[in-house]
Amino acid sequence: NSRLPSLIKSRLVVHNVECNEKKTDDGVANGGNRLLDEMLSVIRHEMQNEKTKNTLKEEDDDEDSRVRDITISMVGNSLGGIYSRYAIAKLAELATQEDPTNNQKAINDETNTTATTHFILTMNDQTYRLHFNVFCTTASPHLGISKHTYLPLPRPAEIGVARVLGTTGHDLFRLNDLMKEMATSSKFLNPLSAFRKRVAYANAFRTDFPVPAETAAFLHDQSRYPHHFAVEEEEGESDDYDSLVVDNSGLIIATLHTPPKARYHDGNNDGGTGHEE
Repeated sequence: NSRLPSLIKSRLVVHNVECNEKKTDDGVANGGNRLLDEMLSVIRHEMQNEKTKNTLKEEDDDEDSRVRDITISMVGNSLGGIYSRYAIAKLAELATQEDPTNNQKAINDETNTTATTHFILTMNDQTYRLHFNVFCTTASPHLGISKHTYLPLPRPAEIGVARVLGTTGHDLFRLNDLMKEMATSSKFLNPLSAFRKRVAYANAFRTDFPVPAETAAFLHDQSRYPHHFAVEEEEGESDDYDSLVVDNSGLIIATLHTPPKARYHDGNNDGGTGHEE
């Protein structure tokens, strides 16, 4: 769109988080809160630098009163993915979720894009409109580690290992309800659903000792959320799905694609409206 550059002035900031280095044994909550603090610090720093630069250029006379748009994407590996999920839930608590149809319609008409949920955050008398773009995890134990270890462990052994690993071990081996809450509570799921795209990478070859595929890909054996195997597309059709891959033993190694939203009916409700995830 030829008018897009005039509507959107943006720059890319890639930040490598440092707050949790050598601090991974004091629990998911502490790590997630540290991550949130660092995220907010980076936002304040980058926006202040941009404000100073624009002031020197004598641009944006209404800089202090203007709502600043910020797009956030997150990539977390292993425990970093759990920290990231916790941090965005806390970030959503600090902000106010706004109906995208209120003030996004004009720009969407110009750019031909679909309005998405965003959050309004105020810090130091400055207002920011946060757009959640892509959330990606690689080998993150979303369902915890209990019953998902590479070699099955009896519960007493899991409890012993958890205690050795500190508060984080208690979280991941589900000696408390944090992992269950993060996987089932709207407090954590709603901010995650606000991202335009969500990706969870898992090792399907069963060679990842710490984080097997089931917990990395939310593949609980009792899940009612629909998953389907990627299918090879006909020539000329959409390439949104990866093609099937077959290993030397003839076993299918497939990418699992989960629809962003799905409606299902409770087994005890034959004619209800169902529930939406």
